[in-house]
Amino acid sequence: MAEPEPEPEMMTEPEPVAMPATPEEEIMSMDGTAYAVQVTAMNDMASMRRYQSRFGLEDLTAVKTERNGSVIYVLLSLQPDRASANAAAADLESKTGAKPWVRSVAGLQKIVAQ
Repeated sequence: MAEPEPEPEMMTEPEPVAMPATPEEEIMSMDGTAYAVQVTAMNDMASMRRYQSRFGLEDLTAVKTERNGSVIYVLLSLQPDRASANAAAADLESKTGAKPWVRSVAGLQKIVAQ
């Protein structure tokens, strides 16, 4: 007598990994010991997008912050450590002609608008 064919194994979908939905959530979920290189700050997102396009910085993160009751959008390059942030700042300065500000993510998290 022949053995019955085994039942096909049930394929289960992998659990989805929760990704931050917004740049602000991404910043808030980061380890505070990481660094951000702030390239510029502007009052509106449309101006920020034009700036990004002008300098080819579309891969950087634009984040909404609040300072003294005003909304300000900051353009950031997120880096794991100070050395990487300093290198990114030098590269961004050569691209834009402006001197970026290297800051801790912990400091940035204090002003991110949620």
